[in-house]
Amino acid sequence: MDTKQQQKRTMTRRQELSAVCLATWLATFHQIYRQAIEELAAAAYREALKGYSAAQIDRGCKEAIKRCAFIPKPAEIIRCIEQTAYGDYAPEVRALPEAPLSNEESRAILLKIREQVSRLKDQPKRKSA
Repeated sequence: MDTKQQQKRTMTRRQELSAVCLATWLATFHQIYRQAIEELAAAAYREALKGYSAAQIDRGCKEAIKRCAFIPKPAEIIRCIEQTAYGDYAPEVRALPEAPLSNEESRAILLKIREQVSRLKDQPKRKSA
């Protein structure tokens, strides 16, 4: 099997998983909101969400049921997918490590800290109320 056929099979499997996930959520919406979803509407949901993975659709629908008072439209699910891309945490920031301090820099910083601490010790203590 060549690479193109393998990629096509993988994409078809991903699309199938996404469609099953979406169908499950549409049935869930029917139960939660007590409103039927017609076949044409389901096809519109599939078309709008076909570029998203099953995990993304699942995450977006979970968020949509928290936010929406009515059956969420595909655009609302997409908005939920995009707004919850990182969940409750920020993405990892990959910054360059700071250069180590030289001995002189370390001593200068330590001296400043000692000066500030001694100033704090010299201040009169506040009376508690």
